[in-house]
Amino acid sequence: MTLSGLSARAVVAGCLLLAVTPVSPLTAAPLHATAPRAADTSVAAAQERDDRAILTFAPQDDGRVEIAGVPRLGIPALRLDPRRDAGRAVDLGLVAASWDVALAERVGALAGRIARAQGEALALTGGVSLGGDRFAGSGMAEDPVLAGTLAGSLARAMQGEHVVPILGTGMAPRPADGPMFDPAADARARTAVLFGLMQTRGAAVLCPATGTATPASACAGAAIAPLRVAGVFDGPLLAMAAATPGSDAAPGGADATTGLDQHVARVMRAWRAAGVIDHPAPFRTPGTLPPSLLAEQAATRETAVSEGTVLLRNTGSALPLRAGGTGDVVVVGIGATETVGAALAHALAPLMGARHVRLAASDDGHAGAVVLVVDGRADVAAWTATASDAAERGVPVIGLCLCAGTPDLAPFASLDALVVTAPTASAVPGALARLLAGRQDFSGRLPVSWPLAGEAASPYLVRDQSRRPPLFPFGAGLSATIRPVLSDLHVRAEGGRLHVVFTVANLSDEAGIAVPEVYLDRATGVAGPPKRLVGWRRVPLLPRQSQQIGLDVPRLAIEHWDAETGGWRGEVGTTWVSLGSSAVDLPLHVAVEPFAPAALSGEVR
Repeated sequence: MTLSGLSARAVVAGCLLLAVTPVSPLTAAPLHATAPRAADTSVAAAQERDDRAILTFAPQDDGRVEIAGVPRLGIPALRLDPRRDAGRAVDLGLVAASWDVALAERVGALAGRIARAQGEALALTGGVSLGGDRFAGSGMAEDPVLAGTLAGSLARAMQGEHVVPILGTGMAPRPADGPMFDPAADARARTAVLFGLMQTRGAAVLCPATGTATPASACAGAAIAPLRVAGVFDGPLLAMAAATPGSDAAPGGADATTGLDQHVARVMRAWRAAGVIDHPAPFRTPGTLPPSLLAEQAATRETAVSEGTVLLRNTGSALPLRAGGTGDVVVVGIGATETVGAALAHALAPLMGARHVRLAASDDGHAGAVVLVVDGRADVAAWTATASDAAERGVPVIGLCLCAGTPDLAPFASLDALVVTAPTASAVPGALARLLAGRQDFSGRLPVSWPLAGEAASPYLVRDQSRRPPLFPFGAGLSATIRPVLSDLHVRAEGGRLHVVFTVANLSDEAGIAVPEVYLDRATGVAGPPKRLVGWRRVPLLPRQSQQIGLDVPRLAIEHWDAETGGWRGEVGTTWVSLGSSAVDLPLHVAVEPFAPAALSGEVR
């Protein structure tokens, strides 16, 4: 397919148009206002054609888009599949629930290799979006710092595989008649992208689309200006629109030649940062991945299930299931999860030694432990009857929910143990079996607040203001083997940053993983959520081990964007740093003296 041109107003306010249908041919004004000689005119025209070649994406018959490049300058043609992000490598919901930067980097590297294997040198990270999504603005986690840090780690690893990362998702466009930016949700989305950019330099950012067009100038002004001022964004902004032939894909009055050199410089900076000029991806028709990549993908998915499965309740040490326990372990698959239950029972059997593991339709009165496998849509009467029968005999009942979204888990809250994971975990029963058997500790934490029955899901940043307690709070999650103790919290404010030091101890005779979380209260009188996550650490602990942990909270996690002055401002007034195991379980607090209100401009922090 031949390269489509941009309409005369397609590049505005520092944005590039990523068109998904052909647009009208390029009819741009000359770059220079003076009347040059004929030879100079020819050179200038050639330069402008070269510039516009690397600013123009053309749709391909296979659903991907292509940027033609400039072969005579050694700039290769590049391809992107706007329908897919890093989630094609591993479920990003599991990555979010792992709270593990190292896992995010591993998934990003894998996603980069998959993209190149399919002939693509640009790829969407997923996880964050300037336009927000079902988590109300932050991406794969409801908290922007968590979502942005993980997505930025994905992006940095993609760059290492010579793929240009684009912070954004291939999500459905917003309604054409709806608001382009919702102040509260989009402030969280902007913060998520901000933290993503803090992890990697030279990444691109995707501007969200409306129903039929993208007001790119609005995107640049409302969402991108804070990132440019913070000094974390030096790459290009891509605007996606579903334009119709002959229409203006990006409304606005800016001339297409305005800032063209700057646009090109930003694009080339992203290309060079990822090394795609020296290491272009070979053009290939998408197909089956090579065996080596399929094996790596399977291993990474198994790790993601192990780290991203969350234990929310565990009374009476129902978990882990012990090989020396009494009675059979009965696995009950309800409805659509019957097949998953069978695979889980098969994987669990060799881990239980002489203890018998079997699949059953219900508790038959001979079980020593019951594992109920449900998907959040199961017949409540069926599994509650099984749970009640077992409970009457004093048999521990473990609920394992393969949850899509946040279904009503209130009926499960009375079970002895409750485990939640993504539906994709059903393909990795071995990882689930090892967690239930205690061969690996639970270390996942909720990346979202789990709402009460009948309530819409809303982030803790909003919920905290209305004082409505969720069923399970953001950041909740338990170890099956240890109960970590946090102490000795100290905080020092220095140069606009916070240095947080504390001790985490394992008083158990078993090893496990703690995930302490640090939150900052908003100073009185400052707009925004009263409390937000500013740091965390995954801490493996040996039996009876203590560790002193130090966390540096970057300045941008503390400051807020002041739209009136167009700058980042420090907190004014005493605030509090809190330490705990979730957004509501925060037993330790330290007061912090006021920060200097100086504006931040032009330097990455």
